[in-house]
Amino acid sequence: MKTDVLRFKNNGMDITNSPIEIYQSDQMEGVFFHVNEKNRNKLVIFKIDNVFVEVAQRYYTDDDNYLLSLLNKADLSPSNYVDKIYKIDRPNLLQIELCNQLGLDTTMLMKKREDYDKNKIEEKIKKQQEAEAIRKKVEEQKEEEIKNNIKKIKNGDFVSISVLFECLAFLNINVHSRTKGSLNNLDQKTSLISKTQIQYQIKKGKKLNNFQKLFDLYNEVANTNI
Repeated sequence: MKTDVLRFKNNGMDITNSPIEIYQSDQMEGVFFHVNEKNRNKLVIFKIDNVFVEVAQRYYTDDDNYLLSLLNKADLSPSNYVDKIYKIDRPNLLQIELCNQLGLDTTMLMKKREDYDKNKIEEKIKKQQEAEAIRKKVEEQKEEEIKNNIKKIKNGDFVSISVLFECLAFLNINVHSRTKGSLNNLDQKTSLISKTQIQYQIKKGKKLNNFQKLFDLYNEVANTNI
């Protein structure tokens, strides 16, 4: 038969109450189905009083028994559906409109929906603030670490080449691209440099002939006013 069914449009947001073809379940009273001929998904529909309304999600199946088993598992039926709407944390707009059409007071439903959304927004903001606080703390710890390494360089102590480059970047000291390429031949984590010495490991198959540039960069950091 063809009748008005309260349901979501295909965009999942807007509500319509237009006529569609439905057929009745032969196993559960008040349960109907509609097959969308375009995409072959199936709507589960309850008849509550004189209102036909879409319930649950849309399914891609031809097995009505499977859909009925899902309703039984969720303890959903035309006789208890409205009661369940008033118990859930966030009723959707379709459920609220159903209650409107049944002549029920929806004030509480709208408030529950608004409160739920408000709490979700507040939770999201709190999580963002917590994440920002953690990020800031990590940045501060890293900055303190780099400053301590700069102090080591000022004292002429050994630091790794990778630490030296961190300090250079922090101080916005430019390193020529060719110098970077040359120094990339070093194992930067295990190679160490002080004011007067360098202990280095060259990557396999690579070579580095001029170490003076490293000392120049080291001294450039050492001479900064930080």
